[in-house]
Amino acid sequence: MKIMILVNKDFEYAGYRAGIEKLMMLNKIPDLKMVSRDWSVGPSKNRPSCIYKLGKHIIREFCISYLFDAGESTSNSQKKLDLVMNLIDEESPDYIISVSTSESTPCKEDRKRSFNGCIFMGTKFFAKDCRKLDSATQSHLYVPEGWCVQNSSICANFFDIVNKKSKNIADGMEAVPHHPANKLTIFANTEYVSLGIINVMDYSCYEKADPETYNEFKNNYSSEGEPVCLETTHAVVKMAAGQIPVLFVSPIVDRYNQFKHDVDNTWGNQNAIGSYNAGIVVANMLEILKDKLKDKL
Repeated sequence: MKIMILVNKDFEYAGYRAGIEKLMMLNKIPDLKMVSRDWSVGPSKNRPSCIYKLGKHIIREFCISYLFDAGESTSNSQKKLDLVMNLIDEESPDYIISVSTSESTPCKEDRKRSFNGCIFMGTKFFAKDCRKLDSATQSHLYVPEGWCVQNSSICANFFDIVNKKSKNIADGMEAVPHHPANKLTIFANTEYVSLGIINVMDYSCYEKADPETYNEFKNNYSSEGEPVCLETTHAVVKMAAGQIPVLFVSPIVDRYNQFKHDVDNTWGNQNAIGSYNAGIVVANMLEILKDKLKDKL
């Protein structure tokens, strides 16, 4: 089986890689074997940054930002779709793991609890075209109204196993510096939905785009599942993947509509540690579930 891991931004990939390297250094993931690494950016950018073997499975890992040409905005949803779609066509993976730092949602915050530093996993995706909120955007990805997709081929049993092994899978996670969760936990459920903000390139516009996306889902599509995170990439990856199953992995780095307080002034540390936790979780998950993967998730 061929598994593709796609990590969104370069600064997220740096933290994510640090998590995996730490586990390798401590020999906690002995069956996840590094075959090669190539972190160059340029003519070889479509080559995987890392290749692993896990038993009979091949895992190829890419940073999406590395696919862009120098000077291009890596927040361009349309360009991101085109590049990821081309990469998927070349690689023909059986499964995709999409990793992207995310904001929490009000349905979680209503419980008076911060999830900063925690990880959410799911297989449902919702996307909203928010270009009207960013008048200067150069991204024009068409999103059908009410676009909401679920992977039926990633089975519920996979999530049952992840939840039963959650303590081991979360082993090694670290607290983020601002408004950290009281307990670092992973949450995995087939009903979890990642909410995608599409065609926004100006970060200042997310203050309006995030609640507009969340409210549209809750008011019109709440029967589709439980929205657990807001970000920009998982839905684009799913659009590019078509029928290939995608598992989203979202490290939460800011509370709902609290980006300015949780991330803006500590951009590096908050995102780096959140992404580090994603690396810990993905590597531990693959190592622990290696015998359960078999031919399908």
